[in-house]
Amino acid sequence: MTNLQTVVHKFGGSCLRDASDVKQIAYVLSQENQSRNIIVVSALWGTTDRLIRAANEPRYAGRLVSDLHSQHKRFSPTIQSSKLGEKYDKVLRGMEKSLTALSENPNDKVAYNRLLASGERLSALVVANELSLLGLDAHPLGSEDIGICLKMKNGRCEVDISETKKSLQHDALFGLPVVTGWFGKGPDNDIALLSRGGSDHTAAALSVVLDAEKVILWKDVEGLFPINPRWNITTKPLRYIGYGEALEFAHRDAPILHVGSIEPLMQSGIPLEIRNISTFRETQFSTIIGPDIQSFNGLKGIACVQHVTLVTLTTNKIHSNTMINIVKEIQDENVVLFGLEMKNSIAQFITSSSCLQQVREVAETYDCLIEEESFSGMISCIGNGLSDIVDEHRLFIQYPKEHRFISEHGFHVLTKGKQLRDVILEIKDITDILVKN
Repeated sequence: MTNLQTVVHKFGGSCLRDASDVKQIAYVLSQENQSRNIIVVSALWGTTDRLIRAANEPRYAGRLVSDLHSQHKRFSPTIQSSKLGEKYDKVLRGMEKSLTALSENPNDKVAYNRLLASGERLSALVVANELSLLGLDAHPLGSEDIGICLKMKNGRCEVDISETKKSLQHDALFGLPVVTGWFGKGPDNDIALLSRGGSDHTAAALSVVLDAEKVILWKDVEGLFPINPRWNITTKPLRYIGYGEALEFAHRDAPILHVGSIEPLMQSGIPLEIRNISTFRETQFSTIIGPDIQSFNGLKGIACVQHVTLVTLTTNKIHSNTMINIVKEIQDENVVLFGLEMKNSIAQFITSSSCLQQVREVAETYDCLIEEESFSGMISCIGNGLSDIVDEHRLFIQYPKEHRFISEHGFHVLTKGKQLRDVILEIKDITDILVKN
């Protein structure tokens, strides 16, 4: 094997709209020619949504295979006549087989997973073919075929890094591997899917398994912004934030960042970069996510989760582990809990109002008393070392103590009766949000 440092590149659907995007991919890879490059790809733009719709609504399944074939042929016109043509046709036949199975049994989980995984399979094939035509030694690899193993944790699927280190077929990673993201070999040895955005997690986990120098997420945005651009508040993208701060963003208001792309990197210290595939050539700008550094303390950004509920659960069960079990069951339903506090028979937390039904069902199972208070949103000030700011400033102490809490990497308030954008602007105006880059 080469002694070059490994760099894992992930290209999502926003970078895979048409064949011209492959030239951009080839260019950015050429700039990393002193590294051993590995690519992880998502499905082509819009493909996964169409697959999910067809899986759940049979009336949309009729033309699905034909339409996706046309889309991928436009991306790579020579795919069927290439050396990858047989594999490409096999994926199309597999899609038809899965759709047939789902029409007979809509609850066929194996067929569902195989159908959705076909989006990444087709993407890896056409991307590898086009890169080969540009002179690169590219070849497609299925995640489960090279030993990427998944496991369940807290109600969601994630890459089992320890098992993958044992089973990964390093000999398959010659040349320029184009690896499918989003799925892998599940505990039952069949295909299992990660959550949406899971291809970022595949890339991050693979970088840990390979002890990579870094992992680069190529996007269609400049980087991570201190305030989500959807609030129409002008800010400049951040140059550097710590892992803990990035997790706060990912849990709240950063659609380009997923929890699964950060958590695997924290122990290894491998940096993650977010780059814009269209402008990086000119700007050379990226957001770098790495270890939390004390000298970078201060407010890095403001995030908002809309429509949240403060939940208080009370149980009359005297067993010491009862409330712990209740909370774990709620989390196993893939419900994110903010500001969780537990004391004896009481638990209090904040969650998205859209998840209340799952919380209520678990609470009912344990015969819990449940109290709910709704808020228009939770505003989060994200950064390290914020306690001095929030303890003293009038903006924060105006909120009742039960409506604010401090976490390791941020300060959070629950608000109602105010326009969320106005609250965000108020905080921005009194703090140095644009950290010196």
